[in-house]
This record gives sequence, C-alpha cells and structure tokens, in this order.
Amino acid sequence: MNALLTGTHATVEEARTFLQATGWDVIHLPLIATVSVPRRTWEHEALTSMGHEPHGTCIVTSKRAAADLSLLLAEHALPRGWNVMAVGEETGRAFHATGVPLTVIANGSTAAASLASAACDFTGTPVLLVGARLMDMGLADAVRGHGGIPHHVVTYDTTTPGEAREALRTLSSTTVDLGIFWSASAARAFASASRDSAAPTLSHAVAMGVQAAAPLEGIAPRIHTPTLPTTQSLLTLLTQLTQAISTASKEHA
Repeated sequence: MNALLTGTHATVEEARTFLQATGWDVIHLPLIATVSVPRRTWEHEALTSMGHEPHGTCIVTSKRAAADLSLLLAEHALPRGWNVMAVGEETGRAFHATGVPLTVIANGSTAAASLASAACDFTGTPVLLVGARLMDMGLADAVRGHGGIPHHVVTYDTTTPGEAREALRTLSSTTVDLGIFWSASAARAFASASRDSAAPTLSHAVAMGVQAAAPLEGIAPRIHTPTLPTTQSLLTLLTQLTQAISTASKEHA
C-alpha cells in the first residue's frame, strides 16, 4: 500500500509516522508553498478601511489568514462597530486566542458556499476578505449577495513549487492507494495536475474538511473526511482505511 502526503513537514509528521508503522510506503510531497505579502502593504489597507468606516466586517478565510489578522489586532484594537467572521471551525480556532468575539461560518462545500448560505446582513458596509491572493473569488459574490461591499486584503500568496509539479508528473503513470490533503489549495493543485494527466491516479483521498474535499470530486472515486479536523480524528480514520484497503488488496491478490 502506498500513500501520498501533500502537507508541510510539520503538518504530516504524525500521519507519516503512523502510516509507516502500519506498513505503508509513504511519499511526502508538499504541494503548496506560501509567501507572505509585506505586512505594511495589507495592514495599511485594512486599517484605512477600519478607520474610515463606522461599521464593517473582517472575514478570515484560512488558518494562515487568521494568524495574520491576529497579529494586526494584537497591536490595533478592532474598532467598535466592526465584527470578525471565520470560514470554518478550524479557522475559527486559529483566531480564538485573540479574545476578539468571533462568528464562525459553518463549512459548506466551498468557502463561498459557506458564506452564501450564512445568515448575514452586510448591507452598505465594507467586508474585508482576508487571505490568499488566490482565495475563492466566489466569496466576493457572496458578500454582494448579502448587501456588502467586498475588499480583498491579500496577506499571502500560494504557489505550487516547480519541483512539486515535476514530482507529480513523474508519478502520473502510477496509482496511489491513498492521498491525504490538508488544505483546499493542495487539493486544487493536485486536481489541476490530474486534469492535465500530470498526476498519479488516486484510489482513495482523505481531505481535512469539506473545502479540501470539493476540488477532488471527480478526481478520486472515494473521498473521506475525518469526523473532526484534528490529528487524532485523522489517525482514527487512517486506522479504519488501513484495515479496509489491506483487506481489499488481499481479496484481489
């Protein structure tokens, strides 16, 4: 059995240790690199909006965005009349330590779907979408659908390194029993390569949340998500999949 792990070294360590101990051949291939936008660039945009408008909302769209906005609000208090929202429970937990009151938008199939179905009223007020340059641009449409005025505050860029794309291409003639995706960005990168026949075939995929699962629809025939977006929940799921995939392999041997 072989498994492809697409997260960073720190993210995948416990999963890799577990899989190797239970007989898996593990391929670790980080698909996404993040590059910070200089803080003075996006900080000025965010603070200007907060300073000029009596009411508004900041929406953090990822754990990385939550960390970036947390640093800003540690030095500059959130103005009265402004609110913070987070897309997904995991993003909300990443922001929780600031102590700033937070509304969590339940996960939908995508960030935009989550926001579009949420009970929001942004009528006539600015909404800062804080996150990656390549965030789900349907978010802006969802904000407009709730009457708001969207502003994209880019705090970081995401990219797939050339060596990662080449490594995927070298695996394109193989089948991978299990691919694990910790982010929607990694899932989108894999799906894009797969549609170009430049990635391995997946038998099973594990996605850490519905937003990471969405890009894999039509790419992996079986997509699994842990009960919770935690390492322990992931390991529980991997225990179940290890047994199921091992049994199926023996039956077809």
